[in-house]
Formats: sequence, C-alpha cells, structure tokens
Amino acid sequence: MSSSPATLGDFLAAARGHLSAAAVSPSAVAPGRDIDEYRHGLARLVTVLSRYAGDLTREIRKLPSGHLADVRPWYQASVRAQEALASAASVLAADASGGLQGDGLSSPGARHLSAAAASLAAGRDLMQGHFTMTQSGARLHQSSWAVAITSPAVQQALLTEITSLGAQAADAAEATADPVTAGGRTTLAQRRIGTACEWLRLAQDRVSAVGRRDAAAVAGREVLNAIPANVMPSRRVPEDAELVTELCEAVSAAAQRARHAAWSATQTDPFSPAISATSWHRIAEAGTVASHNCHLLYTALAERAAGEDAGLKDQLLRAAGQTRLARARWLAAALGIQEITTEVRGHISPAAIEAAELALWTGRLAYADPGWTLASGPSHPPRSPADLAAGQTELHAVVDAIHQASDAFSSLAIANREQASKAVQAHRLLIPARSMAERYNTGRGIPMRVPPAPEPYAMSLLADCHDTAVVTARTAEESAGIVARLGTPSRVLAAAEAAIREQPERARGREPAARTVTEPAAGEPVAGPVEARLRDMGVTDVRLLWRATSIDEAAQQVIREAEAEQRPHRQQPTSAPLSAGRAADPAASLQSGGSGQNLTAVRAELEAEP
Repeated sequence: MSSSPATLGDFLAAARGHLSAAAVSPSAVAPGRDIDEYRHGLARLVTVLSRYAGDLTREIRKLPSGHLADVRPWYQASVRAQEALASAASVLAADASGGLQGDGLSSPGARHLSAAAASLAAGRDLMQGHFTMTQSGARLHQSSWAVAITSPAVQQALLTEITSLGAQAADAAEATADPVTAGGRTTLAQRRIGTACEWLRLAQDRVSAVGRRDAAAVAGREVLNAIPANVMPSRRVPEDAELVTELCEAVSAAAQRARHAAWSATQTDPFSPAISATSWHRIAEAGTVASHNCHLLYTALAERAAGEDAGLKDQLLRAAGQTRLARARWLAAALGIQEITTEVRGHISPAAIEAAELALWTGRLAYADPGWTLASGPSHPPRSPADLAAGQTELHAVVDAIHQASDAFSSLAIANREQASKAVQAHRLLIPARSMAERYNTGRGIPMRVPPAPEPYAMSLLADCHDTAVVTARTAEESAGIVARLGTPSRVLAAAEAAIREQPERARGREPAARTVTEPAAGEPVAGPVEARLRDMGVTDVRLLWRATSIDEAAQQVIREAEAEQRPHRQQPTSAPLSAGRAADPAASLQSGGSGQNLTAVRAELEAEP
C-alpha cells in the first residue's frame, strides 16, 4: 500500500516532539558554549515562528498607523502577537555567535531546538507552495487549498498553533536562564533567553485572550493539520485482482490528481487552446460513468449496512439517489455540449484525462470484473456487498473513496462552468461542424469556417454547466455527511470546504454549494418584467427566457435613449443597467434560471437504459 503524503500536521507534530525533548534541567546545562548554542537554536526557532506570523498579518499590517483600533479584536491580537514574536527573535539574534550550525551543535537541547526550527521551516515551505508571488509582491492562489489556508478559521488556528509552540519553547528554555547554571550569576546570553521567553509567553497570551473555542475553531485546526504539499500524486497503473483497500487508495489518489487539474483548468486564459468543447464533453462523459459507479457502490453499502445501522443505511440510500441525479445531470450536460463546439477541436485537457482516470478507478471498485475498463460499460455485474465491505475497515475505506471522487467531480464541474463562461465572453463558441459540414464545405475537402453559435446556444451551455455544478456540489455534500458520521479521513475535505465558504466569492473563485439554480444570491441581477412574468408562469425553456431578456433589454435601451434626448446638456452614460439590473454578460444572466433540462424526463430515459 502507498504511504500517505506529508501534511503540515506532520511537521507541526515533529516540531512539538523536538521541543518536548529540548527541555533540560538546570544541572544539565553547562555555562559558556552550551548556553550560546541553546540561544542559537532558540533564535532559529523563534525566527521561523515570526515568519509564520508575518505571513498571516501581511495584509493587516499595511493599514495606516492608528487604523488598527478599527479592526476586529482577533486581527489586533494577531498583529500584537507578531510584534511579540519579532521582538523575541530580535533579542535572541543580537550578538549571535557566528559559525554555529544545527549539525555542529554539541548541546542536545540546542540540537532539538534547531531540529524543531527545521521542521517548522519545512512546514512553512509546504504552505507557501500553494501560492505564487508576482513581481509586484501580490500573492496568488495556486490551488484550492490556498483558499482554505487564507480563510479566517485556518489562519486563527495557525496563529494559535505557532504561539503555542513559542510558549512550549519558552518552557523548554526556562532552565537555561536559571542563575544556578552560572554559579549564582546570569550571563548576557541567559538574560537574552529569559527576555525572549517573556516575549514568547506574551505572544501566546495575546492570542489566547481572543481565541475561539467553538466548532469552527476545531474544524480550522483539523484543516490546518491536513494541508498537503501542492504536488500531483503519481498516476497508478491498474492491475488485476487488487484488494478493495488498494482500489480505494487508487480512487483517492486519482481524485487528488483530478482536483489539481480542475484548479488549473479554472485558471486557464480565455483564449488558450486548452479550452475546448471536446474536453468539456469528455469530462461530462466521465462524470456520467463515475456517478453511475458511485450509485452502485452506495447501493451495495446500504445493503451491507441493513440490519446493523438503520440510520447509516438510510443515509447511504439518500446518497445513492443523489448520485443518480448527478448521473442524469452529467448526461444532460454531455448532450448539451454536443450542440456547440469551439474553434479548437480534438484537444484533450489534463482535467479531461484525470476525469477519465477517476471514472476508471471507481469502476474497478464498483464492478466484480477485476479487468473492468471504460469500454466495458455498465452491463457487467457489480461487486457484491460482502465482497465490497467485508468489515468496518473496508466499509470506511469505500465511503472515503466515494467522497473523494464526488468532491473531485464537483471541482471538475466548476472547471467546466468557468471555462464555458470564459469561452462565451471570448466569443469562441461555434455551431457544431458535424451538423454544418455539408453546407459549409468548399467542395475541395477543406471545410469553410463554421459560423458562431447564436446566443441561445451559449446560454443553454452555461445553464447546463451551472446546473451540473450545483447538483455535483450537493452530491459531495451528501457524501460529506456520511464520512462525518463515520469519522473517515476525507471528512477534512468538508471542513476545508466550510472554511472556503467563509471567504468572499471573489477570493475563492466559486459560488457556495448551497445555492440553487432558481434562487438568486444576494446582490444578483434581477429579471426584467417580461422575463419575470415567464418565470412566474413556470417557464424554464432557455430560448423563451432569452427572448424575454432581449425584449426587456430593448425596452431599457428605448428608455435610455428617451432620457438622453430630454437631457441634451448632460453627457450620455456609457453604460447603464440592462433589464432592470440584469448583467449584459450571458453567464450572469443565467444565475437565476434553469437550463430547461427536465431532470425527471432524463431520469425516465435512464430507467429505460439497459
């Protein structure tokens, strides 16, 4: 079995272990070199802690002098704690002995302090790998974990952790400042250690005074410890007759790779050739297959739980029903994407490749055939409940793997939505060549340029992508409830998502999973009178709604022109609200409406499938 990747919690735990070992009794400290070495090791440690605090308070410290009193108590405490840690580092660094290196230290306590500093520095590097710096000094997100790291809950957990480590270091170093170690007198190095210890305890006191002790704080610590390195797990090659637990590990690794690829896809430039309808369609196909596989897995697990835990069985059956809805939604999206194309055809993005890999591994787990592939289809018999979850270990592993897959496909659905929105704004959508080939062929074997897709096609595409993102987010939430009930490792994904939701939408690049297709969020554009009337009638057809929007916008344009004629001496505005506040961007105009796809009808079609 593959070992779990390193997380920030591993480095924090290692640092705590070294600090526990660094505590010494006064009689074990010899005056002179031992004291200098201990001060050197403590200086390294406190410098790293100060850098952590500096990362957390970078933005708040940019406020003009005197404005700190206007911010919340927690941010005031974080700045004061950072100042205390910086003061401790400054005291210890003064007149530091040169040439002292961690490997050359003879004092055991000093070596442990130096090792704790190295562990914390590695943990900070791990976190910084989720960001990148621009030439202007701006810090940009490089992964979805970066959004969680910058959330208030995780930042408070990190500051609480580093000030706690500083206090532990002060407890460990206290013995070295005892006058007994210098024959009743204290040396300059001991006085500096004693002063630094006071600063370290003050930093913890300032944070503890306003520290949170609620469920959000607990979740923040859990997310903090689970932060992984921003690296892609290695791709696994499928083998026959793998154990269920090994297949679950493969699903989890494939899900991590898919999340990496999905994040990169959302950052793609609108005019990049990496944005293609072919990739969107491949992702939708993979989502259809994986959702069906997860439906089989949940159904088998529910049968396995029958008679043992009625509550768990009901929860598994609800999740199975949600994955069936997700399958229908992905299928509808795949059919909708076939109605359009882009000028870049045939390009398969990394996100599409990873989606197919994840669909393959969920199939290997769901079907009894150990050599199942995507070409095998759904006609093979599924794995029996007894074979899938022989014990609690396998049950937890399978539930964890399904949640990982559901969360990954939620990220892929968001990536499809973001790329489709960019393609619409860049006017890159075209009518499918397959339906126009004969009409636009020159007769010399070279087809002419396919005409741009009319706006209703773009709106339909965006609605499909939006609806899919909403349904897959609900599927991931349903899975998160099960892993929270069982306490499996992937529950941290739900905690991270909760931390991300604390961030403003502009900071996290995605909308809340709880938002529905028909409910406009606060501040969202409001439909015009004609469109509003159609929605009151229950109309969901995209083309009718688009025509209503056009009528509303035309009416607004007439009103603006009339107002401009009556105010000849005033400069005519260059922009004005469209359709009673409706955005001109088609992506925004879809936020309050459905795609016109009837999920009940789609499910009925699915029922008829073999």
